[in-house]
Amino acid sequence: THYDIHINDLNYTTKSLVAHCEVDFTATGAGIDTLVLSLLTFTIDSIRGNIGQSITYLYNDTLLKIPLNVTLLPGDTQKVTIYYRGQPKTDPSGWGGFYFSGTYAFNLGVGFDSNPHNFGRAWFPANDVFTDRSTYSFYVVTAPTYKAFCNGTLVSSMTLPGGTSAWTWEMNEEIPT
Repeated sequence: THYDIHINDLNYTTKSLVAHCEVDFTATGAGIDTLVLSLLTFTIDSIRGNIGQSITYLYNDTLLKIPLNVTLLPGDTQKVTIYYRGQPKTDPSGWGGFYFSGTYAFNLGVGFDSNPHNFGRAWFPANDVFTDRSTYSFYVVTAPTYKAFCNGTLVSSMTLPGGTSAWTWEMNEEIPT
């Protein structure tokens, strides 16, 4: 239902990021005991549950399977936070995915050679299915001379200790990953 995406570091030299993503989700069926998300070839540092407990998981560089501490019924909600780092992927077609180009880092949101064509999994853990729609909050830390632009409305920008800048954007309309 909602993704809080925190990009804590964008490294233009190594074309990598360090991030964490809080995923709020609601069960749509009975007997849900595992959350399955898509994420392409990142290193997962840890996963935390609703109350901050560490969660073990299975990950094969494409699918992330997170066992839940309870079996969910339709309408039950949960939250998990995934801490990860690595190099976001571009689509094999050459058009789509996440790019570093000069002083820009950006995501096109699609991958024409990928199935499904939406391509959130290139840079954050997602239920990457076109029919699934969510709201988003983006928290991006940049170098002091850089800016962050995201979907939605700019909520705040501030200078942090050490001279970096923090940008917060809110996308309150549901969109696919």
